[in-house]
Amino acid sequence: MSRTEMPNPLRLDHSVDGLFCWWLRSLFVYPLLVLSCTSLCAIPSAAQIQTWKLGGSGLAWNSIDSLTTFIDYESHPSSIQPVFFTPDQNVLSYIRRWYTSKNPTQLDYSPGVSPRIWRAADVGLLPASAAEVLHLVDGIESTHSQPVSEQDARTMTRSGLDVEWYTIDLTVPVPLGRLAFWIPPRGFRDFDGEPILDYIVPSFEVSIAEEKADVLATETLNHHYHSLPETIVRVKDNFSSRVELGFARRYARFVRFKRLPALRDAQLTDTFDDLPLQLGQSSGLLPGVIAEWALFAEGVPRRAVYVSRIVDLLREVNFGRLFWTAQGLRAANGEFVFTKEARTSLHIEVRSGRDPDPDVYHEYSKTGGELVISRSRYENLRESPHPFYNLPGNRASIAYDTENWTPWSPAVSNSQSPLRRGRYVQVRAVLESKFYEEFVRLDSLWIETASPLANRVVGEVALEAVPIPRGERVQVGLGKPQRFTCDIRTVFDGGERGFDAVRLRLGASAELHELYMGASLQTVRPDSVVQRDGSLVVYLPQRVAPSHPVPLRLVFSTEIFQLANSFVGEVFVRGERGVPQRIEEGDASAAVASNSLTVYGFGGPVVHIGALQFSSAVITPNGDGANDRLQVRYRLLRLTQPVPVEMLIYSLSGRRVARIDLGLQDAGPQTVQWDGRDGTGNALSPGIYLLNIVLQAQEGIVRRTRTVAVAH
Repeated sequence: MSRTEMPNPLRLDHSVDGLFCWWLRSLFVYPLLVLSCTSLCAIPSAAQIQTWKLGGSGLAWNSIDSLTTFIDYESHPSSIQPVFFTPDQNVLSYIRRWYTSKNPTQLDYSPGVSPRIWRAADVGLLPASAAEVLHLVDGIESTHSQPVSEQDARTMTRSGLDVEWYTIDLTVPVPLGRLAFWIPPRGFRDFDGEPILDYIVPSFEVSIAEEKADVLATETLNHHYHSLPETIVRVKDNFSSRVELGFARRYARFVRFKRLPALRDAQLTDTFDDLPLQLGQSSGLLPGVIAEWALFAEGVPRRAVYVSRIVDLLREVNFGRLFWTAQGLRAANGEFVFTKEARTSLHIEVRSGRDPDPDVYHEYSKTGGELVISRSRYENLRESPHPFYNLPGNRASIAYDTENWTPWSPAVSNSQSPLRRGRYVQVRAVLESKFYEEFVRLDSLWIETASPLANRVVGEVALEAVPIPRGERVQVGLGKPQRFTCDIRTVFDGGERGFDAVRLRLGASAELHELYMGASLQTVRPDSVVQRDGSLVVYLPQRVAPSHPVPLRLVFSTEIFQLANSFVGEVFVRGERGVPQRIEEGDASAAVASNSLTVYGFGGPVVHIGALQFSSAVITPNGDGANDRLQVRYRLLRLTQPVPVEMLIYSLSGRRVARIDLGLQDAGPQTVQWDGRDGTGNALSPGIYLLNIVLQAQEGIVRRTRTVAVAH
């Protein structure tokens, strides 16, 4: 796990060889595909596609990494894979930087990627120095962290070691099977000169959590100790200076150690009673000392994370498709063998920007407001002493620069989200394993790039009847056809080529009603219009170019099926295999006031299945070609992600006669078929049946039913 500074300029690599690709500007994944250098370069120079490549024959993975969690660069050069732990390897030795607080404030801290170790007590989180806590994991046996009760004895107060505990956050679950800790082999206690070897830990417990546990939040509120969900060991009487404990292997991300009261602690009471000052009412404890901890695992972590630096491409580009190659492996007899059955997954995310930093930094002004400042100035400011104290000159908020940076895209394995043009790019890869001995190896990935078609292409949508929506928020009823406008404004620097086609990805069928072009927005006839797979493509009668930078307005109708719908737009040149340029949301027209490409839906229950529509009221599965199959159409509303859907057929007596798994479906119109047969493939007897479409949403099971007749 490491972090390095901002990137150096990187070269572009034109070689491409791969198996999978992700079209960053579409909603589908290509099948197996192999591209050669010739296929990429045999394009007119005006539309030439280049590639930025990481791994394989491109840049070395470790040459531009910023954060990594248990990534192995060495086992297979030019690729990355999870570290495969062996029983004799200390997991903690792979961590190069720790954050010594439960709530780190460092700007480079990244939750879920940066490892933490902290000390707490019943009085709250302890302000131990970084060095004190790191002594436990620094690999140096001669150092140790000063226990609470030992520090209290220095100041003639005593709280007892049973009030403190230590917690390690490895950031991801690892397959732990053994832990160890030991005291320094030599040395003396600071406050009384007693030999450290005489002060072993007499009693303790260790608990773990596979992922973040509720108690981590609970203790922040009440400052009391809570063991993590699973206690793996509790020792009441320990006499060993080096403790090693094995247990059944299991995944663990958090590890918590607590010193417990022991019978021998009573021997210390007389010692404290001889001290000349009143030391309080709590019983003293034998202050055990620990020099080092060690955690041992076998197999791969549940997740391994790679995050690149922010890479400077030296010029602004349009981003196209993302390609990647990966292989599943399994450990067998001490070797790694390829297997298609490996229970693994790979999630790749990307983001792009126009400047080197995706964050905007603020400090408090004299009036209590926030001023934008540079990162370097922010780093030198003080933290506010209290969340409600907005003292001038103290650190204020850090906001994401949405004007110049895209958000992290959804993971490749789930859905797609386009990158807009930019000069900077960053990649994040999560290699996930579901079994200790199986993992995925990521060989390489690369992104197509091309010169921009314009400096900026800005768009905003609105209802045709309400061009200036209340609160700049376009709202419509779910599942009801509406007429929208999409205004597009183009800015050129002078050297771009322009475009002659517009594509809107709407997620539902659409119809173009009018196309306007020119400064006065005159009605023109498009060369052609294509509506396919929820997209509307309009081919313009003339090119929008530096010599002809005219505004556009598209008037179209479509339906909305989700609470928040982002219309993804892009422009391109027809007949070219170039990279489209994304339409950015913003102020495209003075006549429209949404400044957005997002439309919000309202109305209806939490999750809703629209009325079932059948191709026929009667299905006749007799093979004569007439109504042999029933087409069922419906619409899913207010879903935030794809959910499992199935078709269930019941007789009027309530007996289920057929079940058809329809897979994962998202919000929008759906069409499925039924062949009139039962679960064994036999034609159902003539009669009336109940056809049900059923989905499993977060709110529960949602069902829609309609009768259908079967005849022969």
